[in-house]
Amino acid sequence: MLFGFMLLAYEFTGDLEVAYHDPRAFVSMAVNYATAARGGFHLKSGSFWNGYGVHLPDLGYPETLDRLASSPEQLKLAYDWQDCAGVFNPLGLCKLLIKGRVGGERLSQTINGALGWGWSTADTLTAGKPIFQLKRLINLRLGVTAADDTLPRRFLTEPRPTGSGAGYLPDMDFLLPLYYEMRGWDEEGVPRPERLVELGWPEYGSS
Repeated sequence: MLFGFMLLAYEFTGDLEVAYHDPRAFVSMAVNYATAARGGFHLKSGSFWNGYGVHLPDLGYPETLDRLASSPEQLKLAYDWQDCAGVFNPLGLCKLLIKGRVGGERLSQTINGALGWGWSTADTLTAGKPIFQLKRLINLRLGVTAADDTLPRRFLTEPRPTGSGAGYLPDMDFLLPLYYEMRGWDEEGVPRPERLVELGWPEYGSS
């Protein structure tokens, strides 16, 4: 049943332009844009909401983090919000619900009420992990490589001249290797067999 649930989230990769939420002002979005299955799509994570003061305590974020820091906390924010956002699509839910503080607990209540399941908050948030990995496997088969996990040159070399994000650039050389390790990917951005086994795909254990 979960595999069918995941297939509903299937989508091809594409050269989608970066959205309005500037990754030089929201470092977590730099990580998301570089690794999201569809390219620079803000709704593949939504972690920018944390920078606006929208907190999801059940996701582990009861307060606002420093959105300008190229820190492990910002890449973990991107990682967790990617997994959370990945549950919305197969449910047919609008991600603007996040603005109303709808996180794992409310999502599990929705799933259980509609489908008669008994998912906990942890079950719901965990469901996003294999969804994200499945998209990665599909994109790898379609020719995506680690070289595609990047940002347009402007966001890597040209700091914003004004505003609260003036002078900042995301340090992708620091962030991406840590993100790969967190996802259980090798240095080429390929999911390691042991991580896929952890997610319930034992057939990858012998690959």
